[in-house]
Amino acid sequence: NYAEQYSEALEKGLPDPVLYLAEKFTPSSPCGLYRQYRLAGHYGSATLWVAFCFWLLSNVLLSMPVPLYGGLALLITGAFTLFSIFAFASISSVPLCPLRLGSSMLTTHYGAAFWVTLATGVLCLLLGGAVVSLHYSRPRALRTFLDLSVKDYGSQAKGNLPLILSNPLHKQFGALDLTTSTNL
Repeated sequence: NYAEQYSEALEKGLPDPVLYLAEKFTPSSPCGLYRQYRLAGHYGSATLWVAFCFWLLSNVLLSMPVPLYGGLALLITGAFTLFSIFAFASISSVPLCPLRLGSSMLTTHYGAAFWVTLATGVLCLLLGGAVVSLHYSRPRALRTFLDLSVKDYGSQAKGNLPLILSNPLHKQFGALDLTTSTNL
């Protein structure tokens, strides 16, 4: 609670410059910095959590034999990450009142976490776009890169040879060795 911490700082007798800056971030301040940064943090945090969930989903989908959906999840991850960055930057960059300490003015800047998150969003967009484009242009190369298929099922489908699907659990439980074949 910012109001409680500000009143405790007044009771402690902190120096005037510290109290001046702390007053600007209280909810009752006419500057509105409290609402501004609270809104920026709220929307930034919410969209980053959504991006994190899609990142986990993309990792799961890329490890399974569905790289297209993994690439799409990476694209969504990058989009939510960049939306988070742009929402935070647009809300927090509006100067409501100047912060002056004596004759100098306090300016804010974006830290390392902002730039790393921006780079992560761009990288997710690039990787997701690469996975989706490889899925449509060179699916065999994508499967080889992701090591999703040991057998080459693509050549079987092109040559009108039967596609043989078998379940390795049948042998484990002593079931009959059944294979299903179909012509594509």
